[in-house]
Amino acid sequence: DNMPNIRTYTNFILIKIPISLIILVCVFSIWPIPTTNAQSGITLESHTVISEFPKGIRFNVITSGQSNIIEIKMRFSKGSSNTSSYGYLEFEESTQVNGEYFLRTSTGNTYIPPGTSLTYHFEITDSNDNILITEPQVFIYEDTRFNWEDITEGPITILFHGPIETRATLVGKAMIETLDNMGPLLGADITEPIRVNLYNNSVEMLKALPPRSETIRTELVTEGMAFPDIGMLLVLASGTRAKGTASHELTHILVHRATKDAFLPIPAWLNE
Repeated sequence: DNMPNIRTYTNFILIKIPISLIILVCVFSIWPIPTTNAQSGITLESHTVISEFPKGIRFNVITSGQSNIIEIKMRFSKGSSNTSSYGYLEFEESTQVNGEYFLRTSTGNTYIPPGTSLTYHFEITDSNDNILITEPQVFIYEDTRFNWEDITEGPITILFHGPIETRATLVGKAMIETLDNMGPLLGADITEPIRVNLYNNSVEMLKALPPRSETIRTELVTEGMAFPDIGMLLVLASGTRAKGTASHELTHILVHRATKDAFLPIPAWLNE
């Protein structure tokens, strides 16, 4: 479970694509094309991003400059959130450096649900205060235990694995219906992307949930969980309530979008 699972991945609309034809971009992303700012004299030679689910995401950067590289900042945002965070890569100052940063995703404060898309870029500074700001890239933080496929319908992307494509399609259609009905009623944006990770059973889903006490995790079956600020859902696909659970959790996202600028948050009981 601790070894990164390297696979190929892409988005598609209700179509299966042979694995041999899909580009490597998610669980292990490699960007070897140099990025250079002629004025700064700094070049990003290459960088890699690896999902080490459930512990975190590892970023590695090779960069060079005419002067010593003294700082590499990685700035990122999660899903549909407009809030950005950042971290600093570790390296020894030189004109060519290999920096590394590990973004933890497994603690209460740092938890990121699997399936979340991260938009990130690097800000590289040398000893003469020259700065190279790289172009934004997108990385999908995947649960590396499984080989995921996806179905996209409108703004909804359903990630699934195993022989549940039919169920994933039905869940997606139910969510589109919920968007069409509840979006206008609440006055919520229904165009922003929403991603859903479908798990086949509760044992699979247990490891993907936020960290809680072991008793709660093992005795309480969680059928769905919404992360409204990033537009992400975790849903249990087994049983007869998957469509209803997905629609219920989706509505939490719509309520969040409709009330995010409110002076006070709505009460939890009303949200439910």
